[in-house]
Amino acid sequence: MDELLRRIDTALPVDPVVTLSLRLPLAEGRTLALIHALGRVLHSSVEDSHMTMDAEVPASIARRLHLSQFAG
Repeated sequence: MDELLRRIDTALPVDPVVTLSLRLPLAEGRTLALIHALGRVLHSSVEDSHMTMDAEVPASIARRLHLSQFAG
C-alpha cells in the first residue's frame, strides 16, 4: 500500500493551497461564487459594497481568477 501511495504522489501534479486575504467588490459575484465553490472561506464580512475574506484556494485557481489584484 505504501508503494502504491508513493507512485500516486509521484504521478499526480501538486497544486498547492494558498491562503489569501481579499477585498472584492460585491459586483464580482462570479469570482466570489468560485472562491466559495473551489476553495475554503475561513472568514468573510461585508463592508459597504465589498466583501472582505480570508480564504484557502488552490494556487492554480488563484492565478486563473487573478486574485492577486484583490489582495488586501
